[in-house]
Amino acid sequence: MKILARLVVAVITLGVGSHAWAQTVTLSCEEPEASALRGAPLGATRASDRLTVNWAHGSTVFTDSGTTAGYIGGIAYSYCGFNATVGLHLIHKTIEDEWTGVLVDHATGKVLPAGGWVSFAPQGTRYFAATHENGLAVEKWYIYGRDGSLLWNGRAGMFERHPSADYEDIVATLDRPRWGPNGELQATLTCAIGPEKPPTTVTLTRQS
Repeated sequence: MKILARLVVAVITLGVGSHAWAQTVTLSCEEPEASALRGAPLGATRASDRLTVNWAHGSTVFTDSGTTAGYIGGIAYSYCGFNATVGLHLIHKTIEDEWTGVLVDHATGKVLPAGGWVSFAPQGTRYFAATHENGLAVEKWYIYGRDGSLLWNGRAGMFERHPSADYEDIVATLDRPRWGPNGELQATLTCAIGPEKPPTTVTLTRQS
């Protein structure tokens, strides 16, 4: 299909990796908050609806708001963990029915955009983040610079407008996002319609 051909041909390389890092660094929210809090280097605490994260020269407080037990809604935060290699804390953030996250720079206290999990490129100058909104078929993917500047964003799939109805069909899905050896983002593409084809690796490449 034309749209798949465009993806494979035009699909990411955002710079060249470095041999300084032997592997990528990933932060996720799989660990229960109670145990994750104990791993914060200068301490992080939960007090009812307030999460306090201590960093090198201060602390940042995240306050839940508008949340109701047993219902999706409001804003809620939970502490996910700290990684010393990148010097960042990951905080899970739920906004209404969207699951996302933020990073806190341990050295400066700066709050950076993130997702439910993040993965740093081998060089450490860029990171990938994934978010998900309840009811949507695929995740939203982002690539940020180390300073939190947005470099790219897109959906974890390829869509085609239905010819006679006001909706889109999923023609391919993207999963297993990972950084390639040269610092490029790669993913596994699987066709959702048409003749069955084996999954293939695609690479996001910079255009102009």
